[in-house]
Amino acid sequence: MHGVTIALWQTASVEVMASITPPSLAATGQSFLSNVRGLFGSALGNLFGGIIIIANYGEAALYRGAAVLVGMGLLCYLSATGGCCRRCRPSEPGGTNVLGGTVVA
Repeated sequence: MHGVTIALWQTASVEVMASITPPSLAATGQSFLSNVRGLFGSALGNLFGGIIIIANYGEAALYRGAAVLVGMGLLCYLSATGGCCRRCRPSEPGGTNVLGGTVVA
């Protein structure tokens, strides 16, 4: 399952970076993404996950905390996008979706 999620995340991050950078800086944007993910992501993950959380609370706390963060990210995504499927989104602007969010035109 981890391989699938990494592949989806990598594809999405490349698409987002391509959409926010001008065409003349596309390679620079992808390099920036790679460096931020590889250098800072690994350093922060090792520092907080390995040294601080595992040393003080154990491996189970690390994985539980990660699950909470992923769940919060999912809720933020669903709240921002108006739901996960077509039936969650009303067809009329100003209506509310299943999650209680207001749809803006």
